Amino acid sequence: MTQDQTAAPNAAPADRLISDEVVARQRNRQVMVMTGVILVLAGLVWLSRSTRAPEEKLTPVPLVGGTADAPAFAAADVAQIEIWAGSDKPLVLVRQDGGWRVPVRFGAPADRNDVDALLTKLFDSKRLGRPSTEDETRYAQYGLADADAVHLRLQSAAGKELLHLLLGQSDDRARDFVRLLGNHPKGIFELAGPGGAWDTLYSRLQLNADGRPDPKRWLDLSGFRVIDSGTRVDRVVVTDGDREFEFRHDPVDENKWQVTRPRQGEGEAPAIKGVISVLENLAASDIAGRDTDAHTLGIAASRRSVMLEYLVDSRPVQATVTFGERKDGMVAVLLKSNNQGSLIHWVGDYVLDRVFRKPGEFIRRAEVNLVPLMADIDRLRVTDGDKLIEARKEAAPGATLKEWKLITPPAARADRGLISGLVNELNTLRGLKHTEAADFVALGVDPSVCRRWLEVFWQEKPERKEGEPEPEPVQKTAALYFGKVEHGEIAVLVRASGRDDAVFWLDEEVTRELFMDPAELVAMVRVRHILVSWKDKAEGLVPKDPERTEEQARALVARIMERIRSGEDFVELQKEFNEDRDPVAVYDVTRQSQLVPSFKELSLRLAVNGFDQVDSPYGVHIIKRIE
Repeated sequence: MTQDQTAAPNAAPADRLISDEVVARQRNRQVMVMTGVILVLAGLVWLSRSTRAPEEKLTPVPLVGGTADAPAFAAADVAQIEIWAGSDKPLVLVRQDGGWRVPVRFGAPADRNDVDALLTKLFDSKRLGRPSTEDETRYAQYGLADADAVHLRLQSAAGKELLHLLLGQSDDRARDFVRLLGNHPKGIFELAGPGGAWDTLYSRLQLNADGRPDPKRWLDLSGFRVIDSGTRVDRVVVTDGDREFEFRHDPVDENKWQVTRPRQGEGEAPAIKGVISVLENLAASDIAGRDTDAHTLGIAASRRSVMLEYLVDSRPVQATVTFGERKDGMVAVLLKSNNQGSLIHWVGDYVLDRVFRKPGEFIRRAEVNLVPLMADIDRLRVTDGDKLIEARKEAAPGATLKEWKLITPPAARADRGLISGLVNELNTLRGLKHTEAADFVALGVDPSVCRRWLEVFWQEKPERKEGEPEPEPVQKTAALYFGKVEHGEIAVLVRASGRDDAVFWLDEEVTRELFMDPAELVAMVRVRHILVSWKDKAEGLVPKDPERTEEQARALVARIMERIRSGEDFVELQKEFNEDRDPVAVYDVTRQSQLVPSFKELSLRLAVNGFDQVDSPYGVHIIKRIE
């Protein structure tokens, strides 16, 4: 060791402690400090308890007053219940005739179960012995401020107020808070006992989403029942305006119904059973009024009703449902039966479409079979008063496929889709066959008096006999003569080659498919036109004479029309007078063309080489059909 590397002096043993002894001393000091703090706190607690007055024991108090064994009043003493929010008019429930009524809903019965549930919850509820707060400035925090709180008031038959409280809920809607009005302790009290969002006094008030009483929720609508499910109905009468259908259940076959009005026939059992099923399940959602309100609710003047006749304990019962005014997806209904008929209810108006159907859905139809199944109709003629449509199949030069062509009016290539649809409609006609002796003239179907008829033509090849040459096709024809309309059905005489005349009743709507406007059948026409306009008639259109007036324009049109009649060339007149952007334009016009409607309609009506004039937003068009 060098002189610089001197050793550190050794500490004396008495001045040195090992590390464990240091830690032990520190812990002892901490324990002494904590012990002192605990002793001080214990002294303070003892001092507080020794100087405080004894605490009042918290005991639940019946919400209705009195004691649990002797409440201030009984549920039987309650003759009127009032519920309202803020300054709204109260919803009143009144005890009457052994039940409860809702005066605001025309004295309709209230659901007794709902009223009993409210009173039971009220009498079972206990408030805590002291208020959660007596500070009026905090009432709004509990939803119990005078301006928006929900009130519940009970009165006796003599009009005495039994209880009046304001009711609110906790944020989680699992607890009730109340303020008691009248001669009761002040402040807000929490209700004690089991509760929950679905089992609170507040939930028994039947409030809507806005926290307002809803009279519809208190109504007892169970009494509105047209017929019990599964009841055998023997007779059904459906009245729909001028139409009245009567159906009778077959006494032997459960699945059959007979139509007795307006004509005899077999009913469509699924449709009739469907009507009964809808009425079995028909439920009311509200009260519309009393039977004395029948005039204002459209019941008195109604032309729509259904009558069901059935037996209850061997006694005949009739239930008649009359349908009145429609409003907001509902329809007013008056149900008259042996024990009902004083109230008019609201039901969903979907019932109308399911009950009031077209005649063809109620009465079983037979196939008319106008033409044989495999017949290929190649010509048809439709007469509708003064209008005539005639079309036939023709093959274009060099083509083998035949296309329908209109012969009159006007001659043109026919819309194949529409003609095919019309022929298909003829092949699928169904109706109720007139079984009684028919007076053709009285029914309006005799050809001598009929103004609407339809004829079809086809070729039928006779069967070739052995040893004989191939026979020539024979022309066959069939016709439908349309007569009078009764109850939404039209009488039709079917007269066809090789069969007896027969009269069918068809749904009147079939005429819309068969008697079309001739112009609708035209596939395409080709036209030229001359447009004559006047000053400020159409934006962006400048007449050849910029100062021309409407009167001058119409006079010019008259002169041009006269020159066309005299045989002048239309193209040359176009070049001279047409104010369209392309003076000599040719237009291909179909029903789907994006053209001015008046221009399109006239174009489709013209015969080849025919011409006429028509107004449009651009001026006056002189149109000539060239193909």
